[in-house]
Amino acid sequence: MSKSKLIIAMVAIASMSSMAMAGGYEPSGKGFAPPPVYSWTGFYVGGHAGLASGDTEGGVQGFSGVDTQLDLDGGIYGGYVGYNYQSGAWVFGIEGTYSGSNIDANGQTPPLFGLFPFQVQQELDWLATIEGRVGYAFGRSMVYARGGWAWGKLETTADILPGPPTLTGSETHNGWTAGFGFEHALGDWLIARVEYSHVDLDSETHNLRCGGCFFDNTPIENEAELDIIRIGLSVKFGGHK
Repeated sequence: MSKSKLIIAMVAIASMSSMAMAGGYEPSGKGFAPPPVYSWTGFYVGGHAGLASGDTEGGVQGFSGVDTQLDLDGGIYGGYVGYNYQSGAWVFGIEGTYSGSNIDANGQTPPLFGLFPFQVQQELDWLATIEGRVGYAFGRSMVYARGGWAWGKLETTADILPGPPTLTGSETHNGWTAGFGFEHALGDWLIARVEYSHVDLDSETHNLRCGGCFFDNTPIENEAELDIIRIGLSVKFGGHK
């Protein structure tokens, strides 16, 4: 960070501190009134939206060299619900999330039998997580780490070039997720957040169908990894002060 930016940041912090002190001063001679203690304990429910990027790896089962590594990217949106318990400055919680997405990838495999390349499209239909959280609170702000179980539905469409047929299939993948974030209470009941998560979905077999064509029931192995940045806004119930 340059010196000028550092000075501006220090001035901004000093100004906010001065305003906070002025807001808590009682002219009656009693001195500074301490701000009410904010409690993170309680249930909350909210919505989030963000961007994701990553990749999928896979290939046709039983045929070495017919592999794909495709780049995933797109948007993600959904909701979350959880509970926090605060002990001193430490905050412990559990949270569940559910997200829809338009995250997808496109690419082409090497030719099967040296003749038939596959034009492959993969899409993450939805993603869900159940995670534990551990945070450290600074009044109305908190930094936290999170991690737990993730699962999601990955859909595969493969067009055999140069033309029909089209093969389709899908499977629910299980895996894990971990990340970190920052939250700030905008009021006693409204909390904003920004967070990063890594998601690793383990390999599953997609049996691609084409309605009885020669390539019907083609087994393709797939796995996926994602890096997600989200913002969120939640409403908190109980334990305000």
